[in-house]
Amino acid sequence: MPLWGNTDTAAQSAIYAPQQLKVAANAANRNALFGNVTADAFVENATVGQYGVDATEIESTRFDKENRPAHTGWVLRTEGTGGRAGRVQHEVLVALHVGGDAENTAFQQTAVNVTTQPSDAAANAVNNDVMAFTVGATEFPASNAGSATFQWQFMNTTPDWENCPASAPYADVTTDTLSVDANGVVENASVRCVVSLVGADDENSVAAYADLYPDIVWDTHPSDASGSASGDEIVAFTVNATAEGETFTYLWQVQNGASWDDLTDAGAYSNTTTEELSVLANTASDGEVYRAQANVTGTVIVSASNTATLTVTA
Repeated sequence: MPLWGNTDTAAQSAIYAPQQLKVAANAANRNALFGNVTADAFVENATVGQYGVDATEIESTRFDKENRPAHTGWVLRTEGTGGRAGRVQHEVLVALHVGGDAENTAFQQTAVNVTTQPSDAAANAVNNDVMAFTVGATEFPASNAGSATFQWQFMNTTPDWENCPASAPYADVTTDTLSVDANGVVENASVRCVVSLVGADDENSVAAYADLYPDIVWDTHPSDASGSASGDEIVAFTVNATAEGETFTYLWQVQNGASWDDLTDAGAYSNTTTEELSVLANTASDGEVYRAQANVTGTVIVSASNTATLTVTA
């Protein structure tokens, strides 16, 4: 680690473990919290503990000329190596009142941090769509990796968080990914995850919201149609859909084997994002199959119409 300098610049300041309470000792946190970009500014492998000085230790110091024990409080204990092997140094970081017969206790700093926050999810309210909310956590020190536990909570109409029950509409409520059946949750319900680690304070994720959208209803499906290959006959395919309280866009597609290709306003096709697709019969191929997609604006809710076939006559 760097030596102390004679100025108060961050690069000349050591960063001890107690300053890293609930924050992992890594470069990103070092720079963000302390403005210290010195690569080796951390004290590594240090033992930080709370040491109690009892009456016997005080008496030994005064009358038996024993070495003075570590001061009560948060103390950094450093053991020398190499030419300083056997040398033990105690540096008081936070002094506390002498606690009587308190036992000497060394504490290893333990923390858990939410590193991946859950995102809002959207789903269809009537198709039993399942929404997934995911959280990620990092434990500190590294020996605790994988030891965090998870408990998802929900909030509906009251301002209180409640643990999600392990029953519908919730599943996997004690894992890092919560599953929610859209058919059983209320609109704009919020969820969050409480991440726990033994010896550390719980960490709450941010709240994520369940956005529910009604089913898209196709009032009019396209019908098969035919057109002549001679002349410039235009064949029309028409649809109409509704989704209560929502806006959406149309996109026409043409079947390509087992898949569907999006159409654009080019060649034989025009009005490919409207209710009525126009196809120039003498440019399109006989037997082409079309369908329309409706996409609720701002979501991933998509529904497809029935199909219709173009017949091109001579």
